[in-house]
Amino acid sequence: MVENTIEKTLDSETLLTGLSYVIKQIRKEKQLTQEDLSCDVGLARGYLSDVECGARNFSMKNLVKIANGLDVRPSELIRLAEEHMKRRAE
Repeated sequence: MVENTIEKTLDSETLLTGLSYVIKQIRKEKQLTQEDLSCDVGLARGYLSDVECGARNFSMKNLVKIANGLDVRPSELIRLAEEHMKRRAE
């Protein structure tokens, strides 16, 4: 059986909050505007803004698009989001 290293209280809303934060931080680190990233990945700027605010529940398909636009793996975004939310909970 695979050991679950994620806190049992990590739910989809918590993960979404973490992903929103991580996506925004990586975009800023790469000095991309929302407009730049949205054009690169084929999503509306308003949609991306909603993702970064945590106001949008987005699909796995769009998570992959955003990850590709940021030049990171989707799994890395999720890992960083989990770490961020664990730090916030401490």
